[in-house]
Order: sequence, then C-alpha cells, then structure tokens
Amino acid sequence: MIEAFFKDYHENLEIQNTLYESIGDGNFNFTILDEQIDNINEHSQEMEEMIQQFNQYTKQFIEAKNDYYQMN
Repeated sequence: MIEAFFKDYHENLEIQNTLYESIGDGNFNFTILDEQIDNINEHSQEMEEMIQQFNQYTKQFIEAKNDYYQMN
C-alpha cells in the first residue's frame, strides 16, 4: 500500500509540475489543462482512499494491541 501511495504521490507531483510550467510559460491548451487537472484530481482521490484505508488499519492495529495488553 505504501509503494502505491508514493507512486501516486510522485505521479501527481509530476503532473502538477507540468501543469504549473505550462501555465507559467503561457503556452497551454485549455483541453490539455483540463485533462491534467482531471488527472491530478483522480490521483488525489486515490491517495485519499489509501490514507483512509491506512487509518482504518491503524485503528484496527491499536485496538488489537490494546486487547492483547488488557489480556496480560
């Protein structure tokens, strides 16, 4: 899960960098910008889902750890 998160993170940074360079250069096409923004949003959503899943796993781990220590 961590590898997938960082893969999406790096891809998102690359897309954002390209987007900002295009805007900064003033050499852009609105259709391409729209596609880049959609791509950024898609990666961000995937990353958010991974964060939520990680948080759920963390809660489960903490609950299991607490249960274990309460038994001892």
